[in-house]
Amino acid sequence: MRVPSTFRDPDGMPLAALCGEAGTLPRPIQELLDILHQRGPSTEGIFRRAAGATELRNLKEALDRGADVDLPSQPEILLAAVLKDFLRSIPGKLLDVDLYQDWMRAMERPSQQARVEELRV
Repeated sequence: MRVPSTFRDPDGMPLAALCGEAGTLPRPIQELLDILHQRGPSTEGIFRRAAGATELRNLKEALDRGADVDLPSQPEILLAAVLKDFLRSIPGKLLDVDLYQDWMRAMERPSQQARVEELRV
C-alpha cells in the first residue's frame, strides 16, 4: 500500500485524500513549500528551469522510501521540480475554470480564515 505522506505518485488519489481528515498537506510537502516560500522568490526561473534528471529521481526515491532527507540543503530548482512532478501526478485539475467566480468571491472575504473556509467549500 502506498503511503500518501511522501512524494510518490499518488496512484490516482485526489488531493483531498492526500490531505487526510485534518485537511493538512503531508509533512514533506509542507516542509518543501516552506522552503520554497522562503528561498524561492530570490531564485531566478525557479519553476521554469529544469533540475537534473538523476538528482530528481534520487530525491523522489529517497522521499518515497521515507528516508530522512535534509530538504533545506537541496537546491531550490530541484525542490521546485519535485513539487511540480507531484502536482502533475494528482488526477484531475487543481484549479477548474468553472469555479473561477467562486475563487474570486472567496478572495474578497475580509479575513484569511474566512477565505480559507470559503475555498474549502
